[in-house]
Amino acid sequence: MAGAGGELNSLDPSGGSAGEALEVWAPAMAHARPSAGPSLHSVQFYEDDSVFLGDLSEFVGSALGSGAACVMIATEAHRGGVADRVNAWGIDLSVAIRAGRYICLDAERTLAKFMVDGWPDEECFYSVIEPVLLQAKLATLQKAAPIAAFGEMVALLWAEGKCEAAIRLEQLWNELSRRHNFSLRCAYSIECFGQNGHDGLFNRVCDEHDHVVPTESYTSLGNERERLRMVSTLQQKAQTLQAAVAEREQEIAQRKHVEEKLRRTEQFAQKVVESSVDCIKVLDIEGRVEYMSAPGQRALEIEDVGPFLGRRWVDFWKEEDRPRAEAALAKAQAGGLGSFEGDCATQKGTPKSWDVKITPALSGDGKIERLIAVSRDITELKRAQMALMQAEKLAAAGRLAATIAHEINNPLEAVTNFIYLAKTTEGIPECAGRLRLPTGSLHAWPRLRSRHLAFIATTLSTSGSAFPNSSAKW
Repeated sequence: MAGAGGELNSLDPSGGSAGEALEVWAPAMAHARPSAGPSLHSVQFYEDDSVFLGDLSEFVGSALGSGAACVMIATEAHRGGVADRVNAWGIDLSVAIRAGRYICLDAERTLAKFMVDGWPDEECFYSVIEPVLLQAKLATLQKAAPIAAFGEMVALLWAEGKCEAAIRLEQLWNELSRRHNFSLRCAYSIECFGQNGHDGLFNRVCDEHDHVVPTESYTSLGNERERLRMVSTLQQKAQTLQAAVAEREQEIAQRKHVEEKLRRTEQFAQKVVESSVDCIKVLDIEGRVEYMSAPGQRALEIEDVGPFLGRRWVDFWKEEDRPRAEAALAKAQAGGLGSFEGDCATQKGTPKSWDVKITPALSGDGKIERLIAVSRDITELKRAQMALMQAEKLAAAGRLAATIAHEINNPLEAVTNFIYLAKTTEGIPECAGRLRLPTGSLHAWPRLRSRHLAFIATTLSTSGSAFPNSSAKW
């Protein structure tokens, strides 16, 4: 056997294991199963460890002083603390240990003997605990007195987060109390129940006990008046706490509502961006590309936008357009609206024209956080404008040619008439031969005029281009 504050090395006089002890004491256990009286299962909640050790020492000293036996299943620190206090009161624990009336076991090692996969096994629990109770019963001086037992194993399980296993162990103790007469005390630090959601578990722990001992802040009060006042104070605090919890829950509900509304707003904004045909880009304050919308990637025929992220947006434009792009970027960086039109081919080389607008995006404190560049494809508009300009040029050329033809046709018509009269009038035969050559040239003029107009039209339709130089690519 160990010293007063140590652990008992055996469960029976022969020093065998728990299973062997069960066989040794089996006849006596069968004889002792009818309880001599009702058992008591109490739980103590404490705030200060030293106060708890004082109460536990009184529990042990009272049992030993009355001639009863005591079984202590506790941690090493608590076993030592109880031994020091009881010995200081003049009770020699070594005598009680030798008499078998004080059985001291380590809570952690005892618990490990009947835990299976993190759960207390009923059969193993009985095989470990029953021989200890029977040994203590046989050593009791007052045979009718119940055994005093203290168990700290449930507190160890609770500290490990195995709350359901701890409650199951409390239930096993209750089942064992129907077979043996003992007074069992369990103990939990009140800090074990400080987490959110532990109120229901706390009530379940209390339900498994016949008697609940509140913390020392209540038990230390001197009279009933002070205790009733404390109860009232606790009720008021509980009411205040409930109100605070209700207010907190309302704040959480409102925050969730705002977050949901914000999420929907962000989704809506994302859908707006994704449904726009424009190429929308987000630039950092230095003008580097951070984001490009999916429609913009399709418009620029970009399959992987990754290589373009982090690059300067101005560098994507052709050299002659970069000064205007730099100017628009600088204006947006200063808080204004930058805009320009430029030509830029897609990644696959398709020439396109763009109308660009750059605006600053402000943070909550009004500072420029990012820049938004929106590029609209105006290629078809440019082509329509070029087609209109070509049509206007053709119309002007036609009007010019018609004017020229009219101005030339009038005098030529007069000359033709005079030649005809000269050729058909009698008395001037000597000039008829001379008039044949001019007459042939005059008849060739309509053909020359038609060819000239066709040449002008062909020249105007083929000269010029909507995209004279779109070599810049994304």
